Amino acid sequence: MGFLQFDEKKTPCAPADAAAPQSVPLETENRLWYNQGGRSGFAAVVFFMSKGAQGALLMKVEVRLNEKEFFRFSTFDVLRLRKRWRSPAIFAAILCACAAVCFLMRHVRGAVVLGIALLAAGIGIPAVYFLNFFLSLRRQARQEGLSPAKYVYTLELGDAAAGITVDNGHEHAAYPWEQVFHAYRGASASYLYITPQRAFLIPHDCVRDGADALWKLFEARLPAGRRTVLYH
Repeated sequence: MGFLQFDEKKTPCAPADAAAPQSVPLETENRLWYNQGGRSGFAAVVFFMSKGAQGALLMKVEVRLNEKEFFRFSTFDVLRLRKRWRSPAIFAAILCACAAVCFLMRHVRGAVVLGIALLAAGIGIPAVYFLNFFLSLRRQARQEGLSPAKYVYTLELGDAAAGITVDNGHEHAAYPWEQVFHAYRGASASYLYITPQRAFLIPHDCVRDGADALWKLFEARLPAGRRTVLYH
């Protein structure tokens, strides 16, 4: 799957391939995933800051990740956003259609047996694909020690001058709002994609004034074509 790897000494928290002048590059794998959960998921703290010398720092979020929220974001990213369910679904449809033809030709010797074999493959192989996907998520969550919730990073959102900064206690990176690829509003968190493959997550229940306040900030900083409301 290539998800981000964590360890006790170093917790990656920002894309390495994104341009980040005046920052230290952060090591990552294929994508970053961060989610929310409140009492049952993330423990996060939000602070509202005053203007500094380089712009206004509006919001600061300290995020911890648990298994449940890791699964939620991973499912959204892989299956819904990247639509990787399509290939096994198309495979299943083709084999099931072939099986149906075989059953219609049941008067031909061996047609029913072939139809059963095609139907079993059309259903079984995609089922194994999805089973392996969810089992791999479970293994990764256990390897990363996400139960109980684990500290991931601190995300700061500022005005146009301050931009976006990420810090995990060991490394620091900064990104301008113009670099943001897309923002998605989910039921319990918003996904802030710096690139199509890498994202930061902002838990809604750690935003003092709620998700609407967070999205007012996004609406001010991002054009309509780079933000999508999945759930309201």
